[in-house]
Amino acid sequence: MLRLLASYDAALPHFEDGRINYRGAESAPVLQAFVLAEGELLLLRRSEKMSYGGKWHGVAGFLDEVRPLQEKVFEELREELGVLPEHVAGMRAGDPAREQDQILLIVHPVLVEMRRKVPITLDWEHSEHRWIRPEDITAFDTVPNDDKMLARALAGTPLALD
Repeated sequence: MLRLLASYDAALPHFEDGRINYRGAESAPVLQAFVLAEGELLLLRRSEKMSYGGKWHGVAGFLDEVRPLQEKVFEELREELGVLPEHVAGMRAGDPAREQDQILLIVHPVLVEMRRKVPITLDWEHSEHRWIRPEDITAFDTVPNDDKMLARALAGTPLALD
């Protein structure tokens, strides 16, 4: 994954803060993290300000810096949910998948296993959250293929947390 990010880093422009700017790119790598605690999956309803507004999803973000996946997961958990690294017991990374959206997305699914449920503080990207049984994901109006990304994340290999 770092090699993939390095290729985008070398080929694309950057924002002033150094992050890769995917505007106009044909493809982009993204993170899709599923949070699991006490046997339940956290679903987030996307804000109307976001693409797929009103649909249920996990934590997501562009992989826009050359750094380990775990670091990006921790950043997104903190920003979108108020969840801190000490709340996380483990992570698993599933095999990436290609999803055609407005551009080709290279989705990196990650399962985040929490030590226990903690209070969730949503940012502007989401309007509500709900804890569900993982097998019930198909009962929700999710972003396309979320159930397949969840299956990849569940089957993933462990990531080091340090």
